[in-house]
Amino acid sequence: MKRFIIDRFEEDHAYLEAEDLSMHRLRRALLPKGCKEGDSLLFDGQNYRPDEKETLRRTQRALGLLERLTRKKPK
Repeated sequence: MKRFIIDRFEEDHAYLEAEDLSMHRLRRALLPKGCKEGDSLLFDGQNYRPDEKETLRRTQRALGLLERLTRKKPK
């Protein structure tokens, strides 16, 4: 199974980033309803399905990095 991250939406298209960092454009209608930018998807060769566990892991990691960047450093 291939994994993709939704990079962005433009009009009726979605731009997905693959694990090898290549970008793919496809019709937004091919994605499961309710998908949003940053969501992780699995592709089985025919259908895309949400990978909620991976989306949560990536979100928590990003929030942790943001916390570290914005934390005030002692003087």
